[in-house]
Amino acid sequence: MLLIHNNLSNLHKMVTKNQIKLARSLQQKKFRQEHKLFVVEGLKPIDELLKSNFRVVELFVKKGMECHYTNFSEVSSSDMERMSSMKSAPGILAIVEMPSRKKIDLKNHTLVLDGIGDPGNLGTLIRTADWFGMQHVIASEDTVDEFNPKTIQSAMGSLFRIQVDRVNLPQWLKSQEHPVYGLDMSGSSIYTDIPEKGIFILGKESTGLSTGVRNLIDDQLSIPGSGNAESLNVSVAGAILLSEIFKKSLT
Repeated sequence: MLLIHNNLSNLHKMVTKNQIKLARSLQQKKFRQEHKLFVVEGLKPIDELLKSNFRVVELFVKKGMECHYTNFSEVSSSDMERMSSMKSAPGILAIVEMPSRKKIDLKNHTLVLDGIGDPGNLGTLIRTADWFGMQHVIASEDTVDEFNPKTIQSAMGSLFRIQVDRVNLPQWLKSQEHPVYGLDMSGSSIYTDIPEKGIFILGKESTGLSTGVRNLIDDQLSIPGSGNAESLNVSVAGAILLSEIFKKSLT
């Protein structure tokens, strides 16, 4: 790990124009993929980052900001604003290597995301999966990038504990032995019929499960309600689903 916690901050250096340019470029997916790097901003996410096995390439701290890290580059307020993807730069930013993927054996319950398009929803789903003790999430290839800055902010550090595996979802589902369930408004209630084990799929916010995936599910599940709202936000639906799955595991 490049960075360590202590009370010293005398190993700082000045930021370069190339570093500023790189940090700005990593706001875009194509450059994240090209460099295999992404950006993390804010004290809480960076504290969580430093507890993980992710490799930090560089840390930038706004000039005058109290810092308990060593080996950082000092940045003016104007340069930090240029580097940041946020409306109000938090004053601390790290450039991080994308991790290598490890093989993870599926447990009794697996959360799968089919075409989730909003980075905030993805981050919240990752954070919720972390809360309920999951180690990984399966995502379709057209699901929004987990290294999107908004995803990282919404995940609040959980991305450094949850592995997101991107797959050709129809092909992947065909290779699985566990039963496959899709969340859909016309399905059986999760409150009375949550399965003991299985693969649970949440679909795109606007259109639900894709046709190719819908044709491969074994059964549909729903979250019944008594109000007049048209639908639930997908991250809220995911939280309710995972809560019921967790409750089932305790019985």
